[in-house]
Amino acid sequence: MSDSTETPLVSVVIPVYNAASTICETVDSVLRQTYQHTEIVIVNDGSTDETAAVLAQYGDRITVIHQSNAGLASARNTGCGAARGEFIALLDADDRCVPERIAVQVAVMQNFDNLVLCSTEFSSFDASGPISPRYARQYYSTLTRASEGANSLYAGHQEITVAGTVFPVHIGNVYKHLVFGNFIHPPTLLFSSQTPKLVGPFDESLGGQTDWEWIIRASRTGLCAYIDSPMLEYRISPAQMSSPSRRGLRALELLGVITKIGQADPDLAQSYGAKRRTQLGRLWLEAADSVSETEKIKALNRLTKSVFSYAHINLHTLRVLLKILMPHFLMRLVRQARGRDTKGNLIRR
Repeated sequence: MSDSTETPLVSVVIPVYNAASTICETVDSVLRQTYQHTEIVIVNDGSTDETAAVLAQYGDRITVIHQSNAGLASARNTGCGAARGEFIALLDADDRCVPERIAVQVAVMQNFDNLVLCSTEFSSFDASGPISPRYARQYYSTLTRASEGANSLYAGHQEITVAGTVFPVHIGNVYKHLVFGNFIHPPTLLFSSQTPKLVGPFDESLGGQTDWEWIIRASRTGLCAYIDSPMLEYRISPAQMSSPSRRGLRALELLGVITKIGQADPDLAQSYGAKRRTQLGRLWLEAADSVSETEKIKALNRLTKSVFSYAHINLHTLRVLLKILMPHFLMRLVRQARGRDTKGNLIRR
């Protein structure tokens, strides 16, 4: 495959909420792209910090849309609706693109047929510096469980040359893999601006899992491409939506997605009945565990669904039941004996 000479406009859509400390790095990484025919559409989702003032410094180099705080899905929908480009690239307000990202993704979309989504590998960093040069397999358990990572999930394996550099590209119909867990990183996505019109907007009722559900809907309509080279630098911080503190809420959001998948594709839900029951049982157990010490009645109801509705029983089930039944003071004594604080963290001596 060779470089494409066409330069369609690409709209980079960035939702922002209270990201004054990181948004400049994000915007600057787009402005440094080797592919220059871009517009930057930023949706300021009701930020209460200095985000608006920081964005104003860029003048007409970016388009800023201000709206009342309505969440990630709403901000993505607003940005996609305002995009003028032939392609839309998603990006989060605390991540950074590598300079070649847009050029490589556009070349892939132009050179391979029937593609709906194009995503990429990504690296990771935090306030202290780099963490991993290839983070997708660590971040997504679906990739971890796959024997050969992305190679196991995408049927076709190609290469593309852009500006003299060869990039490996995996291509395939991954819908039936995605329904059991995401492995396409939303901030790395690039797709046709017609795709949201074809598959519908991001579902604003699904909280932090809105991206996964939308990706599933899109993947059902065609092939997905994965560029097996890091095109994004992913920032890890305690405040982000994927942090461990959101574990219980995340489980409930995932349950909402799985329910919607079953309603949209009952044949798939039936054909993968046992696997789907295991998935639902595990999530109800995780949701029970998250409130097992603070809301015991709610935890017991969730545990009951896991055990009796989905026949999900293992050692974790017994541990959660024990935490529900054990009085608070006794749980504190057990934790102290194990050298842990009230939140279960190791006590440093």
